[in-house]
Amino acid sequence: MKVMDPGDCNEFRHAIIAASKNEGPIYIRQAKGPMKTIFDNTHKFEIGKGYKFGDGKDITLVSAGITTSLAMDALAALQKENIKARLIHLPTIKPADSDLIIESAKATGAVLTIENHSVLGGLGGLVSEIVSKNYPVIIDNIGLEDTWGLNADLEFQLKYFDFTVENIVKKSKELIAKK
Repeated sequence: MKVMDPGDCNEFRHAIIAASKNEGPIYIRQAKGPMKTIFDNTHKFEIGKGYKFGDGKDITLVSAGITTSLAMDALAALQKENIKARLIHLPTIKPADSDLIIESAKATGAVLTIENHSVLGGLGGLVSEIVSKNYPVIIDNIGLEDTWGLNADLEFQLKYFDFTVENIVKKSKELIAKK
């Protein structure tokens, strides 16, 4: 079973095309609501490949799906505070790009995942397992803490569950201070 969580509508289109050419079951997750455009039409989506933004040495942010645009905004906010971060966007959660995750953990020594899912059994758990088995570093997760989402619009839920640039910056600073 492959699991995909594209970051925007362009990537979603490419994920559907890739899925149609793939053997076996695939689950494609797509949040309801408007998505910011991250990738243009020339984006080369590849099952199992992550995409890195930035070469920071202080912290690695890891995101998938709708949280990638939020993480990109946080990347810019961290840079304004002189924190050198990098972002890994994982549109394919299974299989994950373990090599890119490990390479970034080695380069920064701290990892923060941001996902619109439970941190149990989701992206946070996956990245934590990969890092702990291959190159243990300090790690934390922003996600749902074993609770249900709300029957509300996306923007309200993101704020309600503290999926904000400010929270990502705060958690990033806390992790960096623990290194």
